[in-house]
Amino acid sequence: MPNTRKRLKISAFTIITIFVWNVSLIAGATTHQQSQKKADFDSLLTAYENKAQQAKNEKSEAYLLFNDTIILLAKEYNDPLYLAKAFLQRAKLLQKTNSKEEVKRYYYKTLAIYKEQNAHKDAAYIYRLLGYLTDEEFGDYFNAVSYYDTALRFMSKNAVTDTSLMAGITLNKGMAYSKIGKQDSVLPMFNRSLELYTRVKDTLGMIQATNNIGSYYNRTGKFESAISTFQQALNMGEGILPTVHLVSLSTNLANLHVRTKNLPQAVEIYYQLLDVLSNSHDVKLVAHVYSNFGVVLSMNKQFDEAVTYLHKGKTLREKAGLNEEVTSSYYNLGMVFEDWGKSDSQLYYYDLCRIWAQKTRNKNNLYLSNNALFKTYRAKGDYDKALEHLHKANDIAKESKILERIYTSYLNLASFYNRLNRNKEAYEYLVLHTTYKDSFLNVESQNKIAQLNAQFETERKEKEIEILTKEKTLRDLRIEQQEMEMNRKAQQNNWIIFVSSLSLIMLLIFGVLYRQKFKAVYLAQITSNELKALRAQMNPHFIFNALSSVQFYIAQNQKDKASKFLTSFSKLTRRILSQSENERIPLSEEMETLDLFLKLEQIRMKGKFDYDIRVAAGLDPEIIEIPSMLIQPLAENAVWHGVANAEGKGKIEIKFSRKDDKLHISIQDNGPGLKNEHKSQERKSQGLKITESRIARFNDTKREKGQLELFSTNPGLRVSFSIPYVELF
Repeated sequence: MPNTRKRLKISAFTIITIFVWNVSLIAGATTHQQSQKKADFDSLLTAYENKAQQAKNEKSEAYLLFNDTIILLAKEYNDPLYLAKAFLQRAKLLQKTNSKEEVKRYYYKTLAIYKEQNAHKDAAYIYRLLGYLTDEEFGDYFNAVSYYDTALRFMSKNAVTDTSLMAGITLNKGMAYSKIGKQDSVLPMFNRSLELYTRVKDTLGMIQATNNIGSYYNRTGKFESAISTFQQALNMGEGILPTVHLVSLSTNLANLHVRTKNLPQAVEIYYQLLDVLSNSHDVKLVAHVYSNFGVVLSMNKQFDEAVTYLHKGKTLREKAGLNEEVTSSYYNLGMVFEDWGKSDSQLYYYDLCRIWAQKTRNKNNLYLSNNALFKTYRAKGDYDKALEHLHKANDIAKESKILERIYTSYLNLASFYNRLNRNKEAYEYLVLHTTYKDSFLNVESQNKIAQLNAQFETERKEKEIEILTKEKTLRDLRIEQQEMEMNRKAQQNNWIIFVSSLSLIMLLIFGVLYRQKFKAVYLAQITSNELKALRAQMNPHFIFNALSSVQFYIAQNQKDKASKFLTSFSKLTRRILSQSENERIPLSEEMETLDLFLKLEQIRMKGKFDYDIRVAAGLDPEIIEIPSMLIQPLAENAVWHGVANAEGKGKIEIKFSRKDDKLHISIQDNGPGLKNEHKSQERKSQGLKITESRIARFNDTKREKGQLELFSTNPGLRVSFSIPYVELF
């Protein structure tokens, strides 16, 4: 019997061993097969990508057919990551056919796979591509910023540590900010990107970030800083960047020297560029440099050399069949001869430019050449020819529907007919000039208002998110307090059992003191958050009223001043948004904001009221601290419900004084006041209610009492209140 059991054990062991061995062989074969499939797929992917690149016609269906095969193979091998690669390739191919919505759809397909497979770095990269697509192709800069923010948050949440990717996203975000008009945020983004690229020694990224910083300085008029920054980028790129990129950086640098009137330095840079391109076979690039160099030489009064290089550029462009560029060469030659004072050659090349512009159907060059011929014939005294080309330029301007060109050409016609003593035509064209200029200013103003509205909407959404975040914080604080209260009670029960009566009394005293201290801190946090929430509610209230003021002003047909008014309003809006980030500010900043607001309202109402902002003797507004944006709603109330309805000249007086440890504020107007109960309710606007709540909360934090009071002064209304006197230092 023991032998039988022993044989059974040996047989079972043998069977199990054989089974495990067979499973191992099958698993090994499967693993080998999968590895071979992946290797095959990689080879096919590379082969099809090469074939796609070799396709001569970029709009050929060959691109998509190649990609269809890759997608089918990826599905056959049932590997999600390979399918994601195929989808990403599909998106890039579709970009060449301008199928923006299709590109976006395949980006989302790729993103879904990467997120499902926890390929976090690849998913962040797709978010960046979505941002770039939204920015460059759709022109939706606000949503582009949202994609970039999502990419950065996604990287942070999933601990993705690819510094170069983070730097690239930050750089893209800065570029989108520039297009939105948030110039204060652009340079910090570019500097942050440069810092990240430098950290990982990504030289190409460092060059790109530095180049963008130089472009920012150039746009904002800081030309000396732009020159030094572009020079840094150029120094980093030597020996690394392709020639075309080095030429681009050098051209930027030369153009800046032109802008700063340092023409000899610009000429020197172009001579260096010609040495770099001496063996280049890129005809288009070399011709571009010749042409630009010719223009710069002309500006430096080196006319002979200018004509030589412009002709070299023109010849290369003709050989390469670059007809539109040839047209530009003829125009540049005309300008050089005009500056040189050789009117016959000037006329000859401007006319050649016109002929080539007609061949290439380039409306822009056709407008420029006809306008140039008008000025040339006018200078030569051939008024019939001059008038003929001026009318042609006007017709082209109308076809292009570019308002600025239209009203400029009408002004030229009015001036020229006036010179010819043809007063009727001069008057008719002057009326047309005025009409189109008004239309242009109105469109420009509306665009600025639309831009401000869009910027405000973004800020408002950010404020809403901030309020929701603070509400969540308050809830968390309450839950935390309840948990701490429960723990404290449990500790008290234990002490009651194990500690003597004297220890119990001491514990109770300690518990009461601890609870009072915690309650004070807790209430302070709640009050602080409520104050911030109230400010966030108030900002939309003010900005919407201010936008109404701007629109009202423009509606009064004061279009020549509209641009200046909008600039002032933009400055006020930025100040309000900046102050809303701070819980308290110096009194001097509040006074500056009030002055700017009332000045704008005074202009809008055509001087219907005067105002005076005074501080009592001995008070220094620079060191006194008050809640931000506290008084502006009251000033707004005094304008809208007070002096706007005053009989005769309106007057608003805002006074600040101190008594003991209180800062007293009063706002007086000479409007209708509180004549009856209905008026009393009407004058208590939403702004007044918000301010009243803020005063109460601020006083709570300082354990003070006091409220906002309204007094009828016959005529007028005085709003008074006191808050604790607090100094910044």
